[in-house]
Amino acid sequence: MLKKSLKSYDLEIYPNFASATFIDLQSKEERVFIFNHNHYPLTELRDFIISEVSSLVGYNSQSYDDTILEYMIRYRGSKSDLNIELYALSQEIINNDAPTDRVKDLRWNKSFKGIDLIRVMFSSKLRKGLKQ
Repeated sequence: MLKKSLKSYDLEIYPNFASATFIDLQSKEERVFIFNHNHYPLTELRDFIISEVSSLVGYNSQSYDDTILEYMIRYRGSKSDLNIELYALSQEIINNDAPTDRVKDLRWNKSFKGIDLIRVMFSSKLRKGLKQ
């Protein structure tokens, strides 16, 4: 059995492509999951989270990445619809000033432990996303 470890991570979501990149903070080993019309590694992603991750560390991850990742973990829909649904959820998060009920559920009822560096490092007045 693999030893669980702390991993940093980031997600990228586009209409026809998504990726989840994880880096082990001790070994620096990188693991990348690519989702597109030909590749759908949700089972591998779920197994990875369960067996290899003690906690996830991200930047502004509580507001965005954690929510998307939890959706991916819970997803049981059609392979062909995954990227469309991930992109729709991404836009729902980005374009709404207040989180919807669906986003709140995904954000606050996660199946994994997470650490959001923006919330640890800065006061709320200084918080900015990486792309701002």
